[in-house]
Amino acid sequence: MKMEGEKYSYIRLDNANLVKITFSRLAKNFAKYSKLMIDIKKLIDEKNQKRKEFLEKLRTVEKSFKELGEVLPTPPKEKLPVKKEVKKPQKVEVQGELETFEELREEFERLREQLEEIKKSA
Repeated sequence: MKMEGEKYSYIRLDNANLVKITFSRLAKNFAKYSKLMIDIKKLIDEKNQKRKEFLEKLRTVEKSFKELGEVLPTPPKEKLPVKKEVKKPQKVEVQGELETFEELREEFERLREQLEEIKKSA
């Protein structure tokens, strides 16, 4: 019943069906949304775990690098001057070596002559 000055307060049947359809779609989408949120939370947890593992490995490498730096000598920060140094060649006595070479040459000549004689006689 309508009183004066009041508007109708009922919802038409078409609008009620539209509202029901909208709520059912929202419910379906909410389920998908919930699943996505759970997946995102898992991914974030995995990312944080991997980040912690990476930071632990990085700290281990930094510690090893510091320990290595303590053991190895540090290179000088400034360039060291280069000194030109000319060494005089050492004198080598070749008298004994020349005699050995001469003996080898003479033996070679004798063998060559013998080889030539064998070729002529054959």
